[in-house]
Amino acid sequence: MPSVTKNNQDVTLTVGTDNSEKISRALSEQIKKALEAVGIQAETDVARITPVDTGRLRASITHQLSQDGRSVQIGTNVEYAPNVELGIGQRKQSYLVATMNAHGDEYRDHIKDELENAPEP
Repeated sequence: MPSVTKNNQDVTLTVGTDNSEKISRALSEQIKKALEAVGIQAETDVARITPVDTGRLRASITHQLSQDGRSVQIGTNVEYAPNVELGIGQRKQSYLVATMNAHGDEYRDHIKDELENAPEP
């Protein structure tokens, strides 16, 4: 049962149960959930503007959460992808950076909304 002690202007709140681990785990899970949703949306957004010749590059766009669950990477393992993105040996056709520039604020806002509207642990 929480108790409050007031001395002049100082207030001390004593809580009988330490829920910090539970809260930390819940927050980590909510962050992972938000990043996964952003990863899925970013895949769609990137694929939408990825240049197409054979369709291999567009089909290879994927996302992956970092091991610590604190970031998400969007990309591809197709060997010629950097040439297309950066214009090496061909006309530059940015699809990754262009998507992040166009939608970065939306992704940030989505993560913020997920965390602000997280259920109580």
